[in-house]
Amino acid sequence: MPRKVRKGRRRHVVSLVALLCAPFVCGCPAVPPTQDAGVDLTDGQAGSTPTDGTNPADQTTDPNASTGDDSQSGADTATADDTGGATTGSADTLVLTDNEYCNAVADWPADWVAWERQVLELVNARRAEGANCGASGSFDPADPLTVNGALTCAARNHSMDMAVRGYFDHTDPDGNGPGTRIAAAEYDWSTWGENIALGYPSPEAVVQGWMESDGHCANIMNAAFTEIGIGYYEGNYWTQDFGRPR
Repeated sequence: MPRKVRKGRRRHVVSLVALLCAPFVCGCPAVPPTQDAGVDLTDGQAGSTPTDGTNPADQTTDPNASTGDDSQSGADTATADDTGGATTGSADTLVLTDNEYCNAVADWPADWVAWERQVLELVNARRAEGANCGASGSFDPADPLTVNGALTCAARNHSMDMAVRGYFDHTDPDGNGPGTRIAAAEYDWSTWGENIALGYPSPEAVVQGWMESDGHCANIMNAAFTEIGIGYYEGNYWTQDFGRPR
């Protein structure tokens, strides 16, 4: 779906991802609502931090791209309706928080938005079924997640920032993690979590990849989460930000 550009450069990035990320996944359960901050997540550890979005960089969508993913979670939240005009509800009527940070990702390509909506549908279908998330435990069926404008802002900004600045992590090169991004989007939370992925060429593939990783699966199935924001960016960068408003 997304545009193909600069194939030579992307092949180089893909080979690096295949070497370093393909065998590697990590995740962690949500931090209790009493915790106000987190730390970076790798190898099943937990944490939180934010990221700034910048202008898009040329990338290639390669159906044969190697994949990698990571996840993390933290705590503290607020309803999107209470945050700078962001809305909670149907993806068709979604409005992001009206501030400089979110305005940078408000005008999103229609094909990217369509993929974000597909991820939402697939995630809610998985939640309806319940799941065995391996070391993270078995989860009963959970209520569907509602898409949230502030969390969508945070997720899109992180996917864009990873692509533009050429990194793959919950923490950006400035040391900011999901908690900072979610705060910049003005989401007042009681709990939150984040999954990221790189290289998966479709919504079906990325959701399957997350479900096959214990920590990511647990974030998707966590009944404490009621809202979600999904951000896709050219080059197969994916972010899910989960939350529950305060």
